[in-house]
Amino acid sequence: MYNPDSGLKVYRNIPATVVSCYAERGYDVVVHYLRFTREDAEVLAEFAAMVDHVLISGGDGTVNYVVNMIVGDGYDLPVGILPGGTANDFARAIGMPAYISRACYRILDGTPHPIDVGRAGDVYFVNVFSMGLYTDTSHKVPTRAKNMFGGLAYYAMGVAETLEFRKMRLKVTAENLNYEGEVLMLFVLNGQTAGGLKLGRAASVDDGLLDVIMVKSKNFFEMADAGFSLLTNLRTFQSTKDVSYLHCKSLTVESAESETTDVDGQPGPSLPLNIECLEGALKVLF
Repeated sequence: MYNPDSGLKVYRNIPATVVSCYAERGYDVVVHYLRFTREDAEVLAEFAAMVDHVLISGGDGTVNYVVNMIVGDGYDLPVGILPGGTANDFARAIGMPAYISRACYRILDGTPHPIDVGRAGDVYFVNVFSMGLYTDTSHKVPTRAKNMFGGLAYYAMGVAETLEFRKMRLKVTAENLNYEGEVLMLFVLNGQTAGGLKLGRAASVDDGLLDVIMVKSKNFFEMADAGFSLLTNLRTFQSTKDVSYLHCKSLTVESAESETTDVDGQPGPSLPLNIECLEGALKVLF
């Protein structure tokens, strides 16, 4: 399942590369160009009982889209992840090679690993749920800009976001947290990275837990201290006055205001939300 609009020009020959690599091992490949309409789900339903596994080619948003169809509709289908987008956080989290042919052989030689999936309301995510500063940056960057400038497009938009951001007031509850107050950023990680930054260094995609990072500094000028705390405590996962870290199986997030949420770089569901880890819900080949 290939997203032709995702990533740089170097990824445009992905279908031909995949067909060639798989033919060497005696596989036939059905290439479906994703249209992000009901047709995609119909194609998946048509072939689900006939295929060995599903290859997903695109960035994190594409992976999220296909995984929501597979897990949401209850298919017991292994998946292979081919990096093909501007950001490929989940592909990196499972150690997938950047070169498409190498990634194909890694998948072909791999075994199905049960991977955790996060669920925020009725939306699934493999990498990260987020709120707050920079949350909707990826939504606002035009596809053409992403494809032309890659990660630079995100950084440029992020500068504008910083100048306009309004802090949130959230109530966040988990088995080991009960917080109500002002929040600049909230990350709920299944994988280790968000937007190419390795924030969840203590996180694992198969530990049955979500890793939560909450930046609580009260105003923009305190962000320098919060950023320093965040970066210096990533390995130890220790909370500070500015940043809370925790591992949990589930949490709830509430707010009296309408807040923007994000799942794997795509617009997320509205609050209030229960966010939980579905242990081993997806089989991934690597």
